[in-house]
Amino acid sequence: MLSKIQVIEMKRISVLLLLVALAVSSVWSQNRVLKLDGNNQHVEIPNSGSLNPTQAITVEAWIVVQPNWWKGVGLVGKATMSSYVIGTSPTSNSFRWHVMSDKGWKYFDSGHYPQLSGEWVHLAATFDGELMKIYVNGNFDSESPHGDVIFHKDHSLWIGKNEWGGFNGFIDEVRIWNTARTELEIQSKINKRLNGKEEGLVGYWNFDDNTAEDLTDNANHGVLNNGASIIVMP
Repeated sequence: MLSKIQVIEMKRISVLLLLVALAVSSVWSQNRVLKLDGNNQHVEIPNSGSLNPTQAITVEAWIVVQPNWWKGVGLVGKATMSSYVIGTSPTSNSFRWHVMSDKGWKYFDSGHYPQLSGEWVHLAATFDGELMKIYVNGNFDSESPHGDVIFHKDHSLWIGKNEWGGFNGFIDEVRIWNTARTELEIQSKINKRLNGKEEGLVGYWNFDDNTAEDLTDNANHGVLNNGASIIVMP
């Protein structure tokens, strides 16, 4: 039989464990985001076969555009002329979707002009071997014909920049799929956290654990560069 002192000690340990669990739960329940200042801050993810789908692709992210944002920069993707990049247009206040296929390099600008109001915007770009499409806030925006398989070069994946400059703003819930998701499929997950096990999901970074680690089994973990930081969502 346990002594009274032993019972008290066990209760004390139980309370401490409960407090630790609550603290950990509180930390993990916070929504964290990637913060970039436009000065070449970014996340770099080593090149990986899982991030190089050839038949189809979807790239998604939530972003906040700051008033002094940089035009012509990458949001998620590889270097220009290397696989795929969703970014901003250098010629207008719109988004630009680039895809390199075996028929050459193709890009087009969205019809959506992001508001510089600090509001979150969801951006998704797809390619199915025939059409490139852009969706804004879950709704179809624009498309352009292109074709055949995606051509890949050996280049890291960047979040928040391309070779011309860095993005100034916030990025969250970055997802890459090896399928061209439909409008309904995009809408079904747009406001949900994923578990990393979803079919077709090959890369997923939500930054909620205060790192740029990939939450899929592909382990495409990223490294914060040039002062890029992860903060609790403002």
